[in-house]
Amino acid sequence: MKFTEYCEQNGIKLLREDMKYLRKMLDGLKIDLRKGVLMSYAQEWSLGISEESNVQLKQNSGRRRANLALPGIIHAIITS
Repeated sequence: MKFTEYCEQNGIKLLREDMKYLRKMLDGLKIDLRKGVLMSYAQEWSLGISEESNVQLKQNSGRRRANLALPGIIHAIITS
């Protein structure tokens, strides 16, 4: 299953800018490590959604949480 399909099925609404950011952050990362990064990113997004009580802010809260977590996720995966 593609990452974008996984996101759609789990209520994560990626924007074009999200995909650009992910490509930039994943550039140079070995392909076998990318899946773990993307799954952790999606988990952070889902947590951000679940913690937000205002329905209109859920996607932005998930996006913010996932994007802020991404550098740390990458660091943790490449150093493990």
